Amino acid sequence: MSANSSGVLEKLLRENDLGWIIDWFVQPGKAIPTLLGLLEATTKESRARFGAGGPQFTVEILDNEFRQNPDKVRAFLQALGATRSPQMLVMIWRVLQGMRVQAIDMTYRERESFHLRCVLNSPYEDKPEVYESTDIVDAMLLRHLGIIEMDNGPVFEGFYPSRF
Repeated sequence: MSANSSGVLEKLLRENDLGWIIDWFVQPGKAIPTLLGLLEATTKESRARFGAGGPQFTVEILDNEFRQNPDKVRAFLQALGATRSPQMLVMIWRVLQGMRVQAIDMTYRERESFHLRCVLNSPYEDKPEVYESTDIVDAMLLRHLGIIEMDNGPVFEGFYPSRF
């Protein structure tokens, strides 16, 4: 983690009206280091799933991607502020890259349990990817999914930034 990475991440967040993620953090001075650590853990999760060629989640890569696809990075940054799960961040990135949401299962029992299971699949090959969470906070991520009907059936299509 470099001072440059910290500055770039703070700039990305503030330029996308997400400065509240830093300002409302329990200890504001620890927001950026915590988020950088989460990005590093997300890269490790990606590499564990996809090998050395898996997506990396460095601030420099996000900054470069932002110049080409600002809405995609804005959606990812919103998710970065909403989850503590590297697995969920990899899932979101995969949806942003064009993976289809094939299934979502969520179970909840008040004061007992929460489980979210998302299955993604490529539009080009049948190779399902399963992502799971037991953190109820991750239910917030579902609001970013586009919702449509196709051939009279429900479809989650894409992952989009919320407009505040």
